[in-house]
Amino acid sequence: LYVASNQLSGGFEPLRCCPALQELFLANNSFTGGLESLQHCTALQEVFLEDNQMTGGVQPLKSCTALRTLNVSKNQLTATDEDKAYFEKQCAIFAHEGLVLLPPPRRRRLPRVPHRLHRLSLGVGAAIAPVVAWLVTSNLPA
Repeated sequence: LYVASNQLSGGFEPLRCCPALQELFLANNSFTGGLESLQHCTALQEVFLEDNQMTGGVQPLKSCTALRTLNVSKNQLTATDEDKAYFEKQCAIFAHEGLVLLPPPRRRRLPRVPHRLHRLSLGVGAAIAPVVAWLVTSNLPA
């Protein structure tokens, strides 16, 4: 499908019904929205989406396992380092000028528990251990 440089706009929803589509040239238009509709086009080998107004992540294109050429330059698309590495390995050509790399998720640091509280929790555990053992071994009515 070659419709580059035609001042087209809208999204890719109609392409959901094209699982056998192999080449997609939509560059230099005004397409908007995400790439979710293209995840159904699993036979895609060449995708040229540069210079549009696409938003969202590039992850939906991971389902296009035959993909060899991907150009998503000059859009407002995002990717994680993992997404970028995947497409650099998958595709012979991966053009991504302007692709916004998302920072890796931050790991929350748990607050540090003062040492004296550790000792207290060990003391409480030791104090209730016999009670828990008695509950487990006793035949109390339900």
